[in-house]
Amino acid sequence: MALTLNKVSKRLADKWVLRDIELSVADGEIVGIFGASASGKSTLLKLIAGEEKPSTGELEMNDTVHLAARRNKSGIGAIFGNDGRMSDGESAAALMDEALASNARVLLVDGLFGMLDQTQREHYVKRFREADNNGKSVVITSVDLKIIALLCDRIVVLAESYIAQTGFVQEVYE
Repeated sequence: MALTLNKVSKRLADKWVLRDIELSVADGEIVGIFGASASGKSTLLKLIAGEEKPSTGELEMNDTVHLAARRNKSGIGAIFGNDGRMSDGESAAALMDEALASNARVLLVDGLFGMLDQTQREHYVKRFREADNNGKSVVITSVDLKIIALLCDRIVVLAESYIAQTGFVQEVYE
């Protein structure tokens, strides 16, 4: 496995943002994290990237995670769509190009596909599929189930701080 989360939880002040998250991502797999705004998607990626520490649980990674938009002290990170430098599709595309060209074995992409136009989306779906075929694992977040369904092998649905559903695209999408 490229990445495994065991009973990972995150508490901010008096609220649980994530509770008992169990997730494994295989080498070469593309996993989509789907949920409404404020469902914990970005927090989950920040935990995986090492930008935040879990309140409970363990994260295990076999390789590094690439950070294009920001770097933390450990050099582990992700591409976050809410970064101030991410004002348009061209910026998002440049960050995805940088991440895909890296030697990282695990890529984390937070909300970037929603910033792209249709032509760019089609281009990057193809590019991420090629990365998948080259053994890179990818975890992508989005509030758009169509993007997740188009791109991902498996979908994880977050609701009320828990994983509400997980499965192959067809199982979840229908």
